[in-house]
Amino acid sequence: MRDQSPQGEQARPRQQYFSQEPEKLYEEGMHLKATVNTLREENLKLKTRINILEKEAAKFEKMVMEKATQLESGREVRSTADVDIIT
Repeated sequence: MRDQSPQGEQARPRQQYFSQEPEKLYEEGMHLKATVNTLREENLKLKTRINILEKEAAKFEKMVMEKATQLESGREVRSTADVDIIT
């Protein structure tokens, strides 16, 4: 196991971890927060768009199924009419 004591080569001063100035860190944090907010807004807009498109797709699918049913019903009527004419 490694020696985890604060002495020796493994111990590093805290200042190395915070090599940037506090003002720069603050600005970077604010920039990242703005980026997160922008991405959240964009995500919400895209989810809304997906919802709208899914509803439109469902309406279109319903129209296609109704039309297909009408066509099948029309064929059945025609075939019945053809049978009546023949007999």
